[in-house]
Amino acid sequence: MTFHSQAGQDQFAWHLLVRGMGIRRGTFWDVGCADNRNNNSLALEETGWGGVLVDSNAPTPEDRKRSWFLLSDATKINWSQFLDRPVVEYLSLDIDDGTLEALKNIPLDRVTFRVATIEHDAYRNQDRLRIPIREIMAGRGYRLLCANVKCQGMEFEDWFVMDGLVPPESCSLACDGKEWEEIINDLHRMVFYKNPTAQS
Repeated sequence: MTFHSQAGQDQFAWHLLVRGMGIRRGTFWDVGCADNRNNNSLALEETGWGGVLVDSNAPTPEDRKRSWFLLSDATKINWSQFLDRPVVEYLSLDIDDGTLEALKNIPLDRVTFRVATIEHDAYRNQDRLRIPIREIMAGRGYRLLCANVKCQGMEFEDWFVMDGLVPPESCSLACDGKEWEEIINDLHRMVFYKNPTAQS
């Protein structure tokens, strides 16, 4: 399998949800999808997933046949048209300084994500985005599983899960300030047991 994320986000979601739970037809919201070929949802779509792609600058991704593409400001999207299911498997949220406002615009009272990777760029923003993002996610019951995920030594993202909606053994992955490659290597070594009731 070929992964396309800059820093292992697609591998994180894949290990927990496809390898760990056997979810073969999952859904995602990729907010800040940017380059159609090098983003956090393409590898998942290539395995049969589909979802929503959002970016204010990206060209229309003609080859993403399983997903909706919105050329739009993620802080102002009306998400109602995509609330056809209460659980979406994966949220990727990465629009630099607009990430917090985009998160506030997502109806977290009406949709739950099994896994979420959210950019805070603490290496340049310190706690300006990181703390309020964490407060919002904690207020909705999310577990901060991998805090301050690093890319080339810089803390740039938090990775969250919703307890009860991911393999319980994944909680042993909890960490703070690890390079993303270390986290993915830890996932490779973990033993997952496919949930026989998972959607396929």
